Amino acid sequence: MNKYINEFKQEAVARSKIAGISNTCKELGVSKAALSRWRKEFSVGKLTKSKDKPGYEDL
Repeated sequence: MNKYINEFKQEAVARSKIAGISNTCKELGVSKAALSRWRKEFSVGKLTKSKDKPGYEDL
């Protein structure tokens, strides 16, 4: 099972809104089920940038 950081998931969700789910899955090598789950999590606010770990822009 692959683990992806939230930032990757957020980018994948954003990309899927432009390029579509199928194209995004092919480009990124993720399953449609995973991307669909991330889209749902993002829409309900579960998938957000981690506040615990600083991002690149915070350094």
